[in-house]
Amino acid sequence: MRKAFATLGLVAAATVLAMMLLAGTALAKPKPPEIKSVKFQGTPAEPLVVVKGSGLGSLPFEDAEEDPNCFGEEPSELGNDFGSAANFSEDTAGWQAGLGPGDCIGLIFKTYTETEVTFKFGSTYHQPEYTPLHKGDEYTVNLRGLTKSGTIKIKEKKEKK
Repeated sequence: MRKAFATLGLVAAATVLAMMLLAGTALAKPKPPEIKSVKFQGTPAEPLVVVKGSGLGSLPFEDAEEDPNCFGEEPSELGNDFGSAANFSEDTAGWQAGLGPGDCIGLIFKTYTETEVTFKFGSTYHQPEYTPLHKGDEYTVNLRGLTKSGTIKIKEKKEKK
């Protein structure tokens, strides 16, 4: 009889512990959405923007529109405009990408998950009207109302002498 009570006691304790763990998990606050970091890979001529964070959402965007054909570029490489849902601003040079009418540079997403977003710029980024990204320039990224600003750190090719 003692063994039965001891076993029952262990089972009850294990059940209570499991319930407490489940309740703790259920009560744990989810991480608030945020952009934790923005990194620039590649070169100024071919940059890839990597955004890491939490609660970044997912594709598709309801507001996505194909970027206007401002310079006679092929439509498949123009990227898209997402309005206030997703855009990039090169604050030092004063141009935007993915925002909307008049910016001409669309965004092309490579990956989009809750924790990481990577994108490149559409083909009109290469037009002479737009200064490429440079180390030390200021930027702002906006994804679904989450904003991160900072200074661009990107490898720049050293000119050969």
